[in-house]
Amino acid sequence: MLGVVEKLKAGDFKQDDINAIVTNAEISEKRRLESNGSRVSRMTDAFITRTPWGSVMNRLERMRKVSREDVIRVAKKYLNERFVVIRQKKGKYEPPKIEKPAITPVKINSKRESQFAAKIKGIKAPELNPEWVVEGKSYTRTNLLDGVVLVCWPCMHHRSSIVQWHS
Repeated sequence: MLGVVEKLKAGDFKQDDINAIVTNAEISEKRRLESNGSRVSRMTDAFITRTPWGSVMNRLERMRKVSREDVIRVAKKYLNERFVVIRQKKGKYEPPKIEKPAITPVKINSKRESQFAAKIKGIKAPELNPEWVVEGKSYTRTNLLDGVVLVCWPCMHHRSSIVQWHS
């Protein structure tokens, strides 16, 4: 990696390399724009980062203006001796074992209740009587053309009917 940085500082690349990078970025961008999710993600990212939409839309144009001299200048200025080393180990991660803390039991008095709970418990619920669904009374079934069945039953809340059809 440090060798690549030194090549950038020394200018060991051509303008064609930069143009190829921009072309690859443009192809990737156009592929991403074919998906609704990617388009929404692009707008969301712009909103969250408070990036003006014009700046988002002109990204490729700004990339096309980058010259070989710009890359060399930036590499010499920012890619210096201050760097971070990241080591990646292959294999399965084994997290450290953490002992489960002791849980203090909470004593609950199940006979105690609030005034509100007593009031709710005091309300008598009406007894429910089942209503059986009967064809002709509860709903109607009509055979339409080509084997389509229309089922219609009255909606108790809206003085209208609910219609469902099956083929």
